[in-house]
Amino acid sequence: MTGVLDKKYGELLKLKQPHVIRNQSDYDQMSALAKELVMKQNRSTQETELLKLVGVLIDQWQKNRPAQLPKATPLDVLEYLMEENNHKAADLCNNGITDKGTLSKILTGNLAISKSVAMRLAKLYKVNPALFISFESSATS
Repeated sequence: MTGVLDKKYGELLKLKQPHVIRNQSDYDQMSALAKELVMKQNRSTQETELLKLVGVLIDQWQKNRPAQLPKATPLDVLEYLMEENNHKAADLCNNGITDKGTLSKILTGNLAISKSVAMRLAKLYKVNPALFISFESSATS
């Protein structure tokens, strides 16, 4: 860019203030700025450069942010693992996870998975036992 373009670009940067994206709010701001620049007809050279910069910032955020996993209850996790492994309730009882009555209450959502049952499920499915523990409920078996 020439001196005039550098000055105009500097003024644009000062006005729009692009910055490193650190959270969802920053991401939303930079996304809105990108959309504004993309939709603009007859974009100047400086605006095109700003759009490229904002694009890099957004790309880096998307590549480096922690994965947003959907929230799943311990029961959701258990049901998913049972389905993926073609397990029925009887299979869990036969594997010594817990007795039929307790398992029935767990599977209907009437009883939280206890720590001991969580440990046995974790061993069976080779996962972290924390997946089966509800930190929002104090009910245990």
